[in-house]
Amino acid sequence: MQRILVVLSLAAAAPVAAAPAADLALPVGGGVWEGATQEVAAGPDGPSRLVWSFTDMAGLSSRSIPHDWTPYHALAFTLRCTPPTDNALTIVMASEDPEADGMDYYSFTLKLDVPGPRSVIIPFTETASVRHPAGWHRIDSLRLHNNWARRPTVAPQEVIIEGLRLLAIPPRGVKGPRLEDADFFDLLDLDRPELAAVRDAWRSGRVPEARQALAEHLRRRQLPRWLVAAADRPTLGMPVQKQRAGTGAGGGRLQTTVVLDREGWYPIEVPLNAFLPLGKPVGWHWVSALSITWQALGDPHDGRELLLDDIRLAGPGVSRSLGDFASHATGWRGLSRVASGAAAGDACGRWSLPALTPTVSCTAFPGDWSPYDRLSFRVCAGRAGDRLRLTVASEYPDTRRADEIRSRTFVIGGFREHPYAFGPRIDWSANAMQEGESRTVEWNAQLNRHFH
Repeated sequence: MQRILVVLSLAAAAPVAAAPAADLALPVGGGVWEGATQEVAAGPDGPSRLVWSFTDMAGLSSRSIPHDWTPYHALAFTLRCTPPTDNALTIVMASEDPEADGMDYYSFTLKLDVPGPRSVIIPFTETASVRHPAGWHRIDSLRLHNNWARRPTVAPQEVIIEGLRLLAIPPRGVKGPRLEDADFFDLLDLDRPELAAVRDAWRSGRVPEARQALAEHLRRRQLPRWLVAAADRPTLGMPVQKQRAGTGAGGGRLQTTVVLDREGWYPIEVPLNAFLPLGKPVGWHWVSALSITWQALGDPHDGRELLLDDIRLAGPGVSRSLGDFASHATGWRGLSRVASGAAAGDACGRWSLPALTPTVSCTAFPGDWSPYDRLSFRVCAGRAGDRLRLTVASEYPDTRRADEIRSRTFVIGGFREHPYAFGPRIDWSANAMQEGESRTVEWNAQLNRHFH
């Protein structure tokens, strides 16, 4: 049975726009991968196949790759491991800045603990930026390493990577085209029973109500499944937030630090009144993000790990779990679910490589924390003396860029302080490029509004 590492979900009713470019298979075969045991090029019998057998710390690398990755949004492949081990595969996309010291690259790490086949999709937005990468327009080489964190040992293993390729469609869907309300709602299948409230509001001319009904449907629908459970989405049940961030207003956070004073499992409880305000946070009734930063003492590459479990908010007569790791939808970015060593239950969250992943974030927190008075969790520290910085963001939504797009306001060249409002001179509707100005491939092509 094939396992999926990254799951994509598509909107129930809206068609997906055409991809801006085709997926691109990366070169395999002919010795382009230094360190490979075997290379098999793609052909009629199947996709490309890269075989890598190792008994100690080792890596693969290739410079025979396209160097401009800006048309693409993710790296994808199928992974097989024999036998499954505790080894970690780090994918390094070198992007050297000649003006900066040290190695500059993007990276992503995953465990080689599943036999496979496992489909892997790594969105570029989920990679770590180390030092000062020049950018996705300049990828100098692609490297795979089995011990980038310099752990004490590496288990012998054979790793097979098939169908190594770049994906053109962003894993979370193509952004755009931007449409007027009439064009957008015309694309929806409003005859679907679950969109009845949207249909009634739209066809009765109640446009704001139709927008709100569609947003509510997306929050509450059961299929396609959310990566975060619908009941855990932050603003579920809260009134629509009409306030917006602006210069010097509605932007701040609340922060505190916890010292890990001993090793092994033990509970930590942090009163909310221990958090100190920074900037101008809105308040505990409007929480917009929760993150934890691991401040590791000494060498952060020494292989230490941190385990977290039973993360929850509590108050008089109320309690809300933020992470018990009972399912693969953990509600945390940066923590991997492991089914061993848990403080309670069957699994916990593992945090490794603090130098590459210094911060993890929660996606399953409630937006209103006013019923609660404390945040608690269980931690298993590998080294006493490390610190955890807990940060709660409390900021109004910042829609200034969206407002500029709606008003057709853009920055030209480097004149960022002097945006230009095109207004009605830009027509968001597509044109067939058959007559008049639309026959040219000029401004309308740049806006990606022509037919493909």
